[in-house]
Amino acid sequence: PSSAASDVYKRQSLNAESTGERLAMLAMKELAINFELPADGGMVIGGQLGNLTAQDTLTNPSAPYEMLGLRASEESLLKFTYTSPNEDERASMRNKGEYDSSVKIRMSSVQVSYWHPAVMRTVYYLRSGVLGAIMSATANTMANMARSMLDVEVSATSLDVEVGSPLVVMPTTAGGSSGLRADLGRIGVHNTLVRRAEAHGRSFGAAGTEREVVLDSIRVTIEQMKVDSVESASIASAFECDGAQMLRDVALEILVERNVGPTLESRPTTVIGRGGELTCDCTKLQYELLMRVVMLNLVSRGDTLGEDAPSELDVSDADASCATPLPASAASAARKSPMTSPPAGDIARPAVGQLSVSAKLELAGVSLR
Repeated sequence: PSSAASDVYKRQSLNAESTGERLAMLAMKELAINFELPADGGMVIGGQLGNLTAQDTLTNPSAPYEMLGLRASEESLLKFTYTSPNEDERASMRNKGEYDSSVKIRMSSVQVSYWHPAVMRTVYYLRSGVLGAIMSATANTMANMARSMLDVEVSATSLDVEVGSPLVVMPTTAGGSSGLRADLGRIGVHNTLVRRAEAHGRSFGAAGTEREVVLDSIRVTIEQMKVDSVESASIASAFECDGAQMLRDVALEILVERNVGPTLESRPTTVIGRGGELTCDCTKLQYELLMRVVMLNLVSRGDTLGEDAPSELDVSDADASCATPLPASAASAARKSPMTSPPAGDIARPAVGQLSVSAKLELAGVSLR
């Protein structure tokens, strides 16, 4: 076995090359990864991502705010274990129609201050330049590996994922404390392998040919989700204060069935969402607040980067010297200019094959009071 760990803060600054402006600051502590390679083959990889934080440093440089962080009672963002037996054991599991590898993830409760322009800036940054090329190459490699594994035998990974109550504040101003707060409740992801006889080639007047399919049935459960409106003195208290109820105890189950048998292309992936009765309480003031969140936050593009989207973006350590920024007036003008869609070639996108999906949502009822 071998391991790598760090208990000191590592800070990473995301800077725009064209202006030298710092877009965001990422920091992490207590990163640990453990590798175990048994003598008879296979591997076990485990570890944790420490208390990762992300700050928006561009929208209001004089008052940066935390976009992502752990809630006060948590210590580690994510703990994970991936187990893959040796080839003989994997082949035996596939022949039995069982999972031949497993992933276990435990994610702590996080708090997110969601300001849409800042989030999309960061996503665009991470998809561009060198990082985008790495993500694209990784996605293509994983797709090729998956195709080679799924040629003729059942091959799938057992999922055991639990996420503890992410708390999301959607303010009316960047880093603000007035808006909507969503507690996403307990989230779980688990799966089972299902063998089922289904009719293939069914059409009008013909029943089709019955055959057996092997499905990876992935069940996502969301429990005790709630949404409140909040008016608070600070962003810290917006996460903790008592809010005015809008939605309570929402439960939702999402079932995803994908074919992992030998004829992958012949059956669409199905997605079915089921929930109980959805009841929303909304006063006139809450409705007005909701509209402000939508118009000022979710559909706003007022503080995105300028027209000249950089073809390469600079990733540097926070302690390293950054490029000399433009004068404040020029930087401000760049942020205020409308942002055009970047050329298709500027963003590295993974090659994605055709995907057939059938989806539906079923609710017991919806009411607005």
